[in-house]
Amino acid sequence: MRPIKDISLNTAQVSPDATVLDAIQTMDVATVDAVAIVDGTEFLGLLTQEAAILADTADAVRDHMRGVSVYLDGSTMTRSAAKALVNAKSDDADVTLGGKFIG
Repeated sequence: MRPIKDISLNTAQVSPDATVLDAIQTMDVATVDAVAIVDGTEFLGLLTQEAAILADTADAVRDHMRGVSVYLDGSTMTRSAAKALVNAKSDDADVTLGGKFIG
């Protein structure tokens, strides 16, 4: 079993002051369907493609982000992480290592 820090995590991120257009461009470059909103090393929430499409592209992402219900340490084993996501009925988690957002 591997810890989740060793698997491919979505590390695409923008600051809370970034525009929705900035976030869309970041998602396109990273080929992901959500971007993390991070202030320094602190995870604040996610902006999904769906939310971005419905938003004004000039808006700040902080106005359209949503939180997550699962918080995991990067040393968590993949099986335990998967169980946590299933139990929470969630597709997304904030993964940190040493207090720093990693995906």
